[in-house]
This record gives sequence, C-alpha cells and structure tokens, in this order.
Amino acid sequence: MSWYRVCAASADALFAEGAVAVEPDGAGFVGHFLRPELAAAAGAAKACEPPDWAADWLLQQRSARVSRRLFVTSSAAPQAAPPGTLPLVLDPGLAFGDGHHATTRLCLAALDDELAERPFLRVLDVGTGTGILAIAARLLGATRAAGSEIDPSALRSAARNAQRNGLSLELSLAIPSGPFDLALANIPEEAHEALCAAIARALAGGSTLLLAGFAPDRAARVAALYQACGLRQHSLKAQSGWALLQMAPDGESR
Repeated sequence: MSWYRVCAASADALFAEGAVAVEPDGAGFVGHFLRPELAAAAGAAKACEPPDWAADWLLQQRSARVSRRLFVTSSAAPQAAPPGTLPLVLDPGLAFGDGHHATTRLCLAALDDELAERPFLRVLDVGTGTGILAIAARLLGATRAAGSEIDPSALRSAARNAQRNGLSLELSLAIPSGPFDLALANIPEEAHEALCAAIARALAGGSTLLLAGFAPDRAARVAALYQACGLRQHSLKAQSGWALLQMAPDGESR
C-alpha cells in the first residue's frame, strides 16, 4: 500500500482534501493520503512509508472526555475514567479515529445523545476506521453494532480495539444488511456520493442518520444526495470547520 505525504499550513484543509491522518510538522502540518489524485489536489505529494502516528499517539497518552459519557484512553497507558464516564480503550493503528478530531467528536456527542434517549438501538458505522464509533455504541447500550470499511487493515484495527474493550463488532468490507435504527457515516464527501443509496437502504423505519466528514459549506450538497434517496434533513451542527448532518426517512419525525 502506498501513502502520499502533503505539507500544508492548515490541518482542516488537509482533512477537507481527503487526508486520512494529519500530524504537526514544525509550524505546519503533514497530511497522509491513500489516493494519489487527492494528494495531488492538496499540494505537492511525496510517496512514503506508512506514517507511525499510532506510536506517537500512544506515547502522548491522549486521554480525554469526548462526550457526556465517554472517556477515550490509550491502550499503552490507560488512565482511569472520571466518575460518571465509560472508558473506551483505543490504539488507532493505521486507521482514522482517535476521538480528538472535530468530526469524530461531533459524531460521538450525537451518538451519546441518541442512545441516552433511545437505548438498545441497532447501529451502523460506515467508514468505521479504528472502530471508535461502533465501540462507543456498544458501550452506550446498542444491541447491535456493525462497521463497514474499505481498508482491510482498518477492519483489523477495529477488531483489536473491540477486543480491548471486551466487545465484539460485526465488521465487513461492504455495508451490511439492515435494518438499523441509527447509522453514522463519518466519511469524505465523495464517499457519501458513492454510498448514499446503500446507506439509505440499510435504515429501519423511525431511524436516524448522522453524516459527517465535510465542511459546513458542503452540507447542502451532501444533504441533497440523501434527499434523493428519500431522506430529509433534521438538523445541522458545526464545530471547528466541520459539519454534522442529522437526517431521517422522509415523512418520519425525529
């Protein structure tokens, strides 16, 4: 697998162009891309070995409260969760999703709220990466948590992280059969375009769909993709230059 390295002044700009990970580099940032055409669009690209941001993350022990009830901590040096929170032990490996990026935090907060209001949901996580959202769903009471991911190495990372938390996940390269009561898709805009129809088909009646991975000024475009599949927009939130769309099947109130 080839990786492509791009330097830029803004981490958000690199993620917006499709970087799967971003790390500090002096006064700027380095983005790591899997697809050469995305790297080329972001700037001068250099092919390189897979980055070792996982080791850096573990060494930094970046434990943090990431939602009302969730506390993410490093598998290398787990820290005790504050009272009233659930520990989520994580090693990102070479996958995206350590709980600190704004898109992940938006999803975790919304997931926490949904499962507080309606426990025992069946949850689908599209683009599962490290498995953080699917694992969080199980910790928060979901009766089923399935994750899909196009990168086999990310699926292996998600499986290992689930084991670290004493859980098992349904993991696959394709979007699994529903129905699901809650689906999350924290993926780049072009992936929404490719997967929106399959995601919509997996939803149950009365379901909620949470969409992230794009800037607020692209939210209308992403919403239109799902509206064409029979869903309607319920709300839009933004944080640190990133958006979270909440949608539901047309004609159903959520």
